[in-house]
Amino acid sequence: MAPFFNQLHPEIRTEPKFNQTLMRISKDMRFTKGEPYRNYFLIHFGRFKLDSEFYVYFNKTGLSYGLFLNKSGGDDLYFKENFNKYKEEIGEIFLRYKINGNYSFSELKMNPIIVKEGFNFSEDAHLLEKPKLILFEKNIEKENNLSHSPEILNFTTSSFLQLYPLYCFAVSPNPINLLEKFEENFSLD
Repeated sequence: MAPFFNQLHPEIRTEPKFNQTLMRISKDMRFTKGEPYRNYFLIHFGRFKLDSEFYVYFNKTGLSYGLFLNKSGGDDLYFKENFNKYKEEIGEIFLRYKINGNYSFSELKMNPIIVKEGFNFSEDAHLLEKPKLILFEKNIEKENNLSHSPEILNFTTSSFLQLYPLYCFAVSPNPINLLEKFEENFSLD
């Protein structure tokens, strides 16, 4: 997926390194009690730790993939201010790029809590007001052969391309310019 992300947004880290794009399976037992290993595997593509990012999450039930948005304040985290400033434009993104109804919206706390299946911005935008850590994702159950097929790359890449315009509002103080550049270089028709 590295060439795809490098073309999409060159600042996104793509090198397969633990604690950057790959989450370690083993836990640091100095800070954790219980089992020494995680029961999931996470691959994530962002600019830095706790950045808004694209992800693929594997566990015993299947896999999830989508976009994590960090709505906390902080340096280089822009979704909070852009959500308030560009709410109408974000609504247009959900409509134009067919995001409405195609992703579940979850709030990330210790574990994701599904807030709304088939999130539709025009009806559900108020649900985004309070959460600081947001997931827009799709799930594929383990029983579905797609979850362990090379075709999963096509599905995730297609979804990441569809979600990228929303990502623009999370990583730039001027998301409209970033969105225009994307629309010049990529066509989703």
